[in-house]
Amino acid sequence: VKLLNNQLILLFAAILFLQSSLEAIIHNWVTTFMADAKGISPENALYALSLNVAGMAIMRLISGSVFRKASPLHWLILSVLLMLAGTVALQLADGFIMASIALFVQGAGMAGVFPIMLGFTGERFQHISGTAFSFLFVCALLGNMLINYLLGFLIEKAGIQQLLTVTYIELAIMLLLLPLIYRKLNQSLKTI
Repeated sequence: VKLLNNQLILLFAAILFLQSSLEAIIHNWVTTFMADAKGISPENALYALSLNVAGMAIMRLISGSVFRKASPLHWLILSVLLMLAGTVALQLADGFIMASIALFVQGAGMAGVFPIMLGFTGERFQHISGTAFSFLFVCALLGNMLINYLLGFLIEKAGIQQLLTVTYIELAIMLLLLPLIYRKLNQSLKTI
């Protein structure tokens, strides 16, 4: 119960709720979006989706070595901005190559959010890390299922373009939460 009263863990949970749902909706709906909205063949759409996963994997490898000394908070901001840039590029893409690049960039952005949030959690909640991690994973899974389900409903009613609408809304909320996380992290450092 104490955990649920902690604003910092709730901010982490909100970010992971959104991040997990972003990964789910992109991985579940982007091939349909590319086929229906961009005229890309289903086979090529699957290749482009594979590049999203490749972007995520490559960025995780790079972040563990090349960017190891970078500030986690700056890395988090960069991650969200990369996801936003990839989403804008996907919206503007006029074919397979641009869509593939967009998804690669978006995947690179997706790579950092979970490791960074879990790292912050491990540092700030060492005494209850198991409970804190469990809480975060439950919130992430809820986001994954709920937003994915709601997007399916929206797509059925209003079309596949709703993928981008929901993605932009989620990224905007994440960007709004980042300054709050920054402030709370600095406050928690002063009390440690």
